[in-house]
Amino acid sequence: MQYYYINKNDQKDGPHDLVTMMRRIRSGVIVPDTLIHQEDRMEPVPAFSISELSPFFNNPVEDVRNELEASANISLLKTFKKGWHFTLEHQGMSVFAGAILLASWMFGKLADGILHNTASSIMASWIMFIFLQSCFFAVAIRLYRGQKTDLGFLEHTLAPVIGKISFAAVLFSFAIIGALPVFIFPGVIAMLTIVYIPMFILDYNYSVKHTITSIYTLLGRMKKTSFMNLCLITLFYMIAIAFIIPIPIAMPIMAGCLCSIYEELSTA
Repeated sequence: MQYYYINKNDQKDGPHDLVTMMRRIRSGVIVPDTLIHQEDRMEPVPAFSISELSPFFNNPVEDVRNELEASANISLLKTFKKGWHFTLEHQGMSVFAGAILLASWMFGKLADGILHNTASSIMASWIMFIFLQSCFFAVAIRLYRGQKTDLGFLEHTLAPVIGKISFAAVLFSFAIIGALPVFIFPGVIAMLTIVYIPMFILDYNYSVKHTITSIYTLLGRMKKTSFMNLCLITLFYMIAIAFIIPIPIAMPIMAGCLCSIYEELSTA
């Protein structure tokens, strides 16, 4: 069953599956009186009157992070297979990734022309890449769930949270660069955090600080083997970034891998 709800801007938001609706209820985005459209009904009805949704209102509202329990195991091979399948299924994402690479390079050249400073232009290009990458992962989680990524999504779902995503992108652009020279592990954790930030913000509309705390809480609950596999996937992606050329393939694979893990942990 797919659901749509009327958001605070009086716009129809969706479609969403039951898991996503539960998250929106827990985070307070959907309240009992929020009007819900269902595929099999012509008229919208209040959320509390829908039998599938009402239990989420009747249960005590706990921090949604408590519901994101770690799953049994994350297999490296199976996760990469899911990432590869996502890439084949959504081949347009490779074009999107290539466009991100080109746009980041052009932004760096523009900064160089204005500032006449190579280091500043490289940093500008890197920040733009991280920002566009965040947008990429926001689109990826929608595609992974089979939801629409049309102009309605861009205007009513992504645009309202773009400020938070931009702030996080700038913050973690410096964090990744600063962490890598010290030791590679902090850099991997910083990259892992930034790719999950847009997913959490889209689902829960948390503040950036709350989002980061939630991600670290989730990672801390994972089994050691699963966590190390997740770090290896992220490290593979960072190596691809370093070589630049594989990014149009590596970015969609990374998106498929991390979306599959995110959904697995969220429904565990």
